[in-house]
Amino acid sequence: MRLLRYLVEKRIAGDESALRETSIALEVFRRDPATYDPRTDPIVRVTIGRLRARLDSHYADRETPPILRIVLPKGHYAPEFVAVAGSARAPHGRAVLRT
Repeated sequence: MRLLRYLVEKRIAGDESALRETSIALEVFRRDPATYDPRTDPIVRVTIGRLRARLDSHYADRETPPILRIVLPKGHYAPEFVAVAGSARAPHGRAVLRT
């Protein structure tokens, strides 16, 4: 939950530098900046992979599709917000995100 919230908040804020592996490890997983090495500590990559699987499972189990879906493309840590075609409800506002 903390990882997903962090990714979404940083994406909405447009903080692309916070959506890098080292930044995520230091801020979300509280790794020590003096000793963290992404080559030997795969916490971010492993947890992002699990989060992708959980999001896919969450959306697959829904009876009615949501208006908006959060997608974590492979090879990236920045979430994308995808409007779902055929959703039952119309959106009430607009969300504008920088790409």
